[in-house]
Amino acid sequence: LGYQAKVMLYGIDKTLAVVGMDWDVIQTEVGALGILLGSDVLYPEIGRLLAYKGAEILVGQGACPSTVLYQKLRAGILARMQDNQLFAAASYLVGLNELNGREELRYHGRSAILAPQELTPRFNGVLVEMGSQGSEGVLSADWNYLALRRLWELSDTPVRRDMPFKQIGRVVATLYARLKDAPNLLEEIPPEEPLADDHLLDKDKVIVRLEELPVISTITRRWPPAKLDYSSVEPMTADMPEIAHSPLVSEHPTDSAEIPHGDLERKPTSTAEDETEEMEALPESQIEKDKEQKD
Repeated sequence: LGYQAKVMLYGIDKTLAVVGMDWDVIQTEVGALGILLGSDVLYPEIGRLLAYKGAEILVGQGACPSTVLYQKLRAGILARMQDNQLFAAASYLVGLNELNGREELRYHGRSAILAPQELTPRFNGVLVEMGSQGSEGVLSADWNYLALRRLWELSDTPVRRDMPFKQIGRVVATLYARLKDAPNLLEEIPPEEPLADDHLLDKDKVIVRLEELPVISTITRRWPPAKLDYSSVEPMTADMPEIAHSPLVSEHPTDSAEIPHGDLERKPTSTAEDETEEMEALPESQIEKDKEQKD
């Protein structure tokens, strides 16, 4: 059907593969495919190039020895798909890393079938996805090409219909022509100067005294207590239930004989600030003398 080489080589890729020179669209019975290998998916220009070469489906493939790399490639294929309003599929190698042979270094990834967010049930771009980063499986889903073309025509983000090619094409071409012969940006960045404390080792500890810490905020005085004004508060008697006929209410409140359950007398409570619970420790004789003096 076709052939596609990886163009952006990193790390171990450079010792195992020859860099590709272009991105081609491969015609198949299910549609025109654009292949994005590994980190190629992280470059927006590549997805746009394949889209305007006639690709209807972007296929991202990756072998990720770490979860963080897998998450980056997953975010990349979702972005390239939505950038260009195409269908997409992501396929990730899982299991033992045969290039390394160490059991703890395994490939991770959840393969998935994707579609523009407007054409997915949860509007997240995912039609179906593996449930585990370490499991093999076979996925299937339906792609509606008529709905995809209708999206190109009616979408509120018409990246295919209203792209100003004359302006963008000229500007991008001029910019990339300048960057072609530009030096590597990282080569122009001067090396960082060593910090003053670089000579300190882990065993050396810097002791900072409390008075040397920066002052973030201070409290100079206490706030005065709030002044509450109760003069405008209306009595709540209007909402009180009527208790005129209650058996506990008497027309002569001083007549204790008419109060049922006669022993309803409440003990007076003292609010004097200088009284304490120590008064309860007085001998009974002293308490009786105090009562006689009051009588």
